[in-house]
Amino acid sequence: MKTNLPPGMPHVANFAYNIIGASAAVIPTEGLNAYLGYGLFKEISYMFEAEPDDHDLNQFVQAARLDINSLGAEISRELPPIKLDFAATDYYSHQNVIKTNRVNIDEKLTDLYNTAKRELIKFRAVEIKKRLRAELRAIFTNPVQGPIYASRLIASNTGPCLVARMETCQQHLREKIQSMKDEIDALELITESKFSEATKAIFLTKESKKNAYIEAKIKVYQARLTRDAYTTLIDVYKDLHVTLTDENDKIYSLYVEILQEINKIFTNNTKLLCQPMEIDAQKSYYWDIIHVVDAVPEIDEALQKIGAEPLIKDFTKTLLEESAKFLSEHQLNISGAISDFIYTQFSDILARTMSDYLSIKYGSDRNIEHIIEAEVAPRLFRDAKPIFNLDNAAGLFNFPSYGMVSVPYNTPDIRRGIESYQQHTLSNLRFNIRKSNITDRIFWLNTQNGIPLFAFTPIKVYEELYERTISTREGVGRHLVMSDYETWVNLPSPIPEKLWGDTYYNPRQKALNDDARAVFKTGISNGSIRELDGQFICIKSEDRDFSKYNFDIKTEPQTLYTALNELTKLRESGLPTLIRHVIFTTSVLDEAEAHFIRNVSLISLIREENAKYMKIARKTEKIRTLLSDNEGEKSLINNFLHALTCEAIVKRGAYFIYEKELEEDPWPHFVNLIEQADYPEFAMFESYKALTNSQQKTIKEKAKHNEHALAADKLFINLKKWQGKIAVRKNLLDKDMYSHPNGKKLYGFYRNVLLRLNSQVMAMQG
Repeated sequence: MKTNLPPGMPHVANFAYNIIGASAAVIPTEGLNAYLGYGLFKEISYMFEAEPDDHDLNQFVQAARLDINSLGAEISRELPPIKLDFAATDYYSHQNVIKTNRVNIDEKLTDLYNTAKRELIKFRAVEIKKRLRAELRAIFTNPVQGPIYASRLIASNTGPCLVARMETCQQHLREKIQSMKDEIDALELITESKFSEATKAIFLTKESKKNAYIEAKIKVYQARLTRDAYTTLIDVYKDLHVTLTDENDKIYSLYVEILQEINKIFTNNTKLLCQPMEIDAQKSYYWDIIHVVDAVPEIDEALQKIGAEPLIKDFTKTLLEESAKFLSEHQLNISGAISDFIYTQFSDILARTMSDYLSIKYGSDRNIEHIIEAEVAPRLFRDAKPIFNLDNAAGLFNFPSYGMVSVPYNTPDIRRGIESYQQHTLSNLRFNIRKSNITDRIFWLNTQNGIPLFAFTPIKVYEELYERTISTREGVGRHLVMSDYETWVNLPSPIPEKLWGDTYYNPRQKALNDDARAVFKTGISNGSIRELDGQFICIKSEDRDFSKYNFDIKTEPQTLYTALNELTKLRESGLPTLIRHVIFTTSVLDEAEAHFIRNVSLISLIREENAKYMKIARKTEKIRTLLSDNEGEKSLINNFLHALTCEAIVKRGAYFIYEKELEEDPWPHFVNLIEQADYPEFAMFESYKALTNSQQKTIKEKAKHNEHALAADKLFINLKKWQGKIAVRKNLLDKDMYSHPNGKKLYGFYRNVLLRLNSQVMAMQG
């Protein structure tokens, strides 16, 4: 806030300070919302007790066509029939069917049966589930039933429900399938009997006997298909059971819990809101211009005008729309939906002007201007008076002051009441009146300039008290609300460190300041604090997931180089900017630091940014270490492989040794295969690395000499042999690297050796 003194007017330094006082008279919108919610839930209170009975359940099952007969008929309509047109054709004559068996009835019926069974397998309960959901949503939005009834209809521990009915239907179908085994066996016996009769039939009866046999056969296959249809029906009921349970867990039972809890909250809040209000004579910086209890008659009348049934129908429809969002993977926000519904339904109450509410409270016969002038404005002015401890000034100082009152733009009578108070008060008040788009409050702000320097004395006293009690249970004061996001512990000192002098010292604040300076310097170095357009700013950057840079010895070198370039560019150019925060209005680095260390939120912000850049630095260093380790071993591996393929190191019995000349002294073996059966090449390489530079040079010269002596074919055979051995070891480590104490080191060695051997083999082949 700017000083109240005219620009350019000379003044002492302490007049750059502002003392602020503020107060507001507000409409208790949240309280009115709560009472409207209470009224709404009072209208639907019967829903919390409603439960379906057996008749209701049976009625729903019939309406949704979920009974066994309806679903069986629905499945049957999808299946081709098993029947043969055998009565009026020579193709199915007694001669062809019975005597010569030229027409095999079993084959014909098996083809029809298999075709029907394929259709049965393809059957999906999509339309059935759509129908089920539609019926449930109809109950959900039904003013007589509603969401709680719908949930209890789906699943209940105390009464009949759909989930239990689905289980009962499955059990009934299993029993029918069991009984059908005997039925099919009986039909097959009948078929055999009919075939025997047809075989023995005389001329006049042979066609009728043949037809009876075919009809019996058809009944067997129809019974088999019916049994299969029952099995499909069981799967359908299982699917419906899962659908019902899932929908209830996601939507319906969740609604029951939340609606019951919201009902309790509205009921308890309304009891508090509708209690008789006591007038507080003390100062209050935020008070209700009308109490909820004053508006109760108006709200009850509005509820009665709308009527219970349309109100409940619209309410359940709103809840259903909210559940549709949830099923589309959006967050379920029932309380938000209820709040929006209340505002939409009762907008004529909630959108009333402050003048309307004052008329409700005081009566339409009272003049609003007079109420504001006589009761509201004096209290606002009193509560907004700036306060500071100036007892030792004995009231001799008079500082420049300024006042501002904002009133809702749609209340001209309230504005006139404030103006009238300004004209008639004896205090010779000077303030501006402004119209505001915020329509639920009158806001009064007063300021005074100038805090004498001796006012630092009481500040020091308060701070010393704060320091002594900060670690106690109520050290920061009962009146201060704290949360995880808003804390009053470890506040910066109101006295700048440069003004401490020789007599005052705050060790806690000194430690905080030193830590904040370190954070500031780190922020400057990594660019999260920088100068822009003549002022220093703090930058909040985008959050970045660095887990993709979690590399180890298995990572390919090319991947490491790519990641190193990305992180280097990120460090040089900085993380993408989200928000910029100005550190006061200064372009001087020391001043920016002084303001920064007194701003808790900026310190926290830059601490987070520093952590991001520290993470980049650590990832970069880890990648460089991995690359360095790879480069260091590359030369040793090349020389070691050269010695193996050129037979400077050879296998003799159970040992790998250096192939020395006769005149040379014996060398210790590189590895004993009996002692080191697993991964002997790595053990050899470790022994090779332990040699002196002179010994490694001797082996290198020996390998070079042998290379000229060996034929190219022999060298290639040696390369292929070692390539195969190393590939086997590397593949084993792909699976069980972490089962070895030094698995990462083993894997890195065999990977690098195999890469080198592959490149050498390709070079010789090319």
